[in-house]
Amino acid sequence: MTSLTVVTVSHESSQVLQGFLERLGHGRGPMDSVVVVDSGSLDAERSRAVAERFDAVFRRVPVNVGFGTASNIGASAVDTDFLAFVNPDVETTFEDLHALAVEADRVGAACVGPRVRDSRGNYARAERGTIASPLARRRDVDVSGAQPVESIAGCCMVLPTKWFQVAGGFDPFFFMFTEEIDLHRRITRAGGLIGVADSVTVVTEGGGSSSEVGSRWSVTEREVAHVRFTWKWYGLPAAALDFLWRLVLIVRKPAYRPIRVSLAQFFRGVLSRAGRQRRVITREYGAVPWD
Repeated sequence: MTSLTVVTVSHESSQVLQGFLERLGHGRGPMDSVVVVDSGSLDAERSRAVAERFDAVFRRVPVNVGFGTASNIGASAVDTDFLAFVNPDVETTFEDLHALAVEADRVGAACVGPRVRDSRGNYARAERGTIASPLARRRDVDVSGAQPVESIAGCCMVLPTKWFQVAGGFDPFFFMFTEEIDLHRRITRAGGLIGVADSVTVVTEGGGSSSEVGSRWSVTEREVAHVRFTWKWYGLPAAALDFLWRLVLIVRKPAYRPIRVSLAQFFRGVLSRAGRQRRVITREYGAVPWD
């Protein structure tokens, strides 16, 4: 039987962690493990107590390094056949995750995700397109779970450990929201396949892995992530155009109010050099970041 490690990242999420770990345990095998990484939370000790109660390894990072870097730290000492990155607000089990691992093994995929729905039965699109350059003509891509896709929902992903290592893990250049798209692009460029297994469904409302974060912060941080992705993959001219367009969105849309706060967050995030600090922190925890 294949072995699997679940890595989950928590930021002020102790209130959802117990339910997550309790559900997750169904189907857990003797070679399976769980790693909980707390990323700069005030409730870290509560999360530690919950993690230890469910026989999970707990790793605390004193500052909030974001999902990707925290996941790298959680995966740094893993020696199981498969890795699963799962947000603590996702309702799933080891049985489900092993089913995804079996599917990945069957089709030779480098990363597989489930179908995703909320508690009301509304399905999100599990397969995702990548982020296109604003300088390129956009096109619609018709994909299904039976075919290779460009990217999948980052809330629940299963990968052969060797593929995560080949890709170099998550790039610390990204704080939140596009780190999985970047990882998937590097996997596909290395010859790996990304897919969705229609036979497995998980439930999530979203936001539970960082429950103290408000919606205004989240939508602004998504704009930051989009520009940084464009910058990395398409260069400065494309990123400048993307930057200006997202600046217009922040100024015009009510979701970003108060605008002054969102603008400050946007400028600070796009121009941030914190990725260097995240690389240093990653190395301190024994993980080698993407380079």
